[in-house]
Amino acid sequence: MYKLTYSPASPYVRKVRLAGYLSGLNDQIELLNPDHETHIKMKLNNPLGKIPVLMTPNNQYVFDSRVIIELFNDTSGKLYPSDDNKKIILTNAALTEGLVDASLLYVYSIRYAGDQKPSEVWQKLQLTKIENTIDYLDKNVSKDFNPSKVYISHIGLIVSLDYLNFRKIYDWDMNLASGLNIYLENEENILNGSFEKSLMSTSKFKAQMDGIIDIIIEKVYKSKEVIEKELTGYKVLHFLLKTFTSSVINWRDDKVSAFDELALECIPKEYLNKDTDLYSSLLDVSCFIASLTDGLALEWYKKLS
Repeated sequence: MYKLTYSPASPYVRKVRLAGYLSGLNDQIELLNPDHETHIKMKLNNPLGKIPVLMTPNNQYVFDSRVIIELFNDTSGKLYPSDDNKKIILTNAALTEGLVDASLLYVYSIRYAGDQKPSEVWQKLQLTKIENTIDYLDKNVSKDFNPSKVYISHIGLIVSLDYLNFRKIYDWDMNLASGLNIYLENEENILNGSFEKSLMSTSKFKAQMDGIIDIIIEKVYKSKEVIEKELTGYKVLHFLLKTFTSSVINWRDDKVSAFDELALECIPKEYLNKDTDLYSSLLDVSCFIASLTDGLALEWYKKLS
């Protein structure tokens, strides 16, 4: 089992976690929060006192994020290409690393300014680095994006752009996707109802966004964890529908059992009406179940099953 020092806001930790997930090691990595005794001990094993630090199953300490990711790649072989494109991928990955570094330097210029005003010259320097790097990566990383081949450069780009949004440093999404400009260009057709496609389908980044959607479907919506939760959800809904509809049908037929009486007590009175037909009564029960939050539905399931 790997142990990883963890801070949810750290872009370097997030990059390592994504790399671990794509390497198929997600269930083999134990995350240690900053208050964990082992976390403190592991951090001390890095002379720089930085995170992330990874402790391997044989108790070897590995840092920084680039080295940890290379270790994951040694296991999976999925994070770097083996062909002539490797140097290009590594170069772009280094740029995404620099993008995070510039973002952090901008944040630190505010955080550690104390009572002094942050240096505008320093902040402008970092913002220039950020803008130039995003423009370069947009032309050299996103254009050849292939959802089936997600490498370290793509991971780095995702994490760095997410961090820019998180810290509200640079509005890259408006700068790149230009959603507002697309709207303004098509405003007349949108208002008169003749614009019959999504705004982003006209964006020059449609191919990249489609690729991201494909990855989300494959890696998130079709992941084992999500499928297991969906199966549980189907089981819960099937049970609740069967339980409450049976009780309502028995109630309408004056054949209420003791269990039915308890189940009916759980249904708000506005969903119970004998003066309507059976279809309407069953529709009311369905509406009641649909109104439940996930947590409440699960709670009813545990109580009644």
